[in-house]
Amino acid sequence: ITEGTTSVDEDYFQSSALKVYPNPFNEGTSLEFRTNSTNLPAELQVTDITGRIISTFAINTITGLIQIGEHWNPGIYFATLSTERSKTVRFIKTEK
Repeated sequence: ITEGTTSVDEDYFQSSALKVYPNPFNEGTSLEFRTNSTNLPAELQVTDITGRIISTFAINTITGLIQIGEHWNPGIYFATLSTERSKTVRFIKTEK
């Protein structure tokens, strides 16, 4: 490796990630996140299609899993992990 070159493994640990599964869902779903220590504390915010804030979570760990959505109305939602490079994912709650 030459100076100024970053390997794939280093990029993995320096970036943030956000996954939602299952998606779509009809009961609850999981938000899985990964960030690095230089991005802490971070914030994870869930909004509905109109931009109304549904939930906000303070993130103080590098990785984690949050269960959400069990009592929400059907619709389209967005989760945003706010760090140096914010990540947003879209997910859908369907009728039971």
